[in-house]
Amino acid sequence: MDRFTILDRALLRPATWSVVCGLTVLVHVMYVLAPFDVLDPVDAHVLGRAILGGDVPYRDFALEYPPGAILAFLLPGLAPAGIAPQVLGLQAIACEIGVWWILDDDGARRRFVFFSMLLFPLLGGGFDGLAMLGVAVSRALLARGDDRGWWVAALGAVIKLFPGIAWAWVTRWGR
Repeated sequence: MDRFTILDRALLRPATWSVVCGLTVLVHVMYVLAPFDVLDPVDAHVLGRAILGGDVPYRDFALEYPPGAILAFLLPGLAPAGIAPQVLGLQAIACEIGVWWILDDDGARRRFVFFSMLLFPLLGGGFDGLAMLGVAVSRALLARGDDRGWWVAALGAVIKLFPGIAWAWVTRWGR
């Protein structure tokens, strides 16, 4: 069975790959320069300052995200309020670079870049990038036979629920 999809074949063409890479960089740069707030009405800087000041989520202030999501708000909390959205975007880009680096298959890297181009502005909330990085790290550890990958997957699920759902799906159906 041929595992290549139409997308895989298109991304192998140098012209298509060049356009996808160029658009991906453009989308990421534009988001950092002029971020729109996917977290609205949540203010990442205010949450970060509260956490760094010793406040406890759910007790001292409302948090609508899983408890591990607070990790994503630490850097914006350290930054001046005026640039906190850009810091959140840069943090998400750093996580995406980490995911790309961990992926060891050229086809997987190309698909990741393509979907990053499409979805990054919607996932630029910072903690989505941390959860994606958790999935990639857990996958890499488990592929090497290192059971610590399950702990990383659990941490990813505490940041956002989709890593837990993804690993439950893979464990059950093997895809």
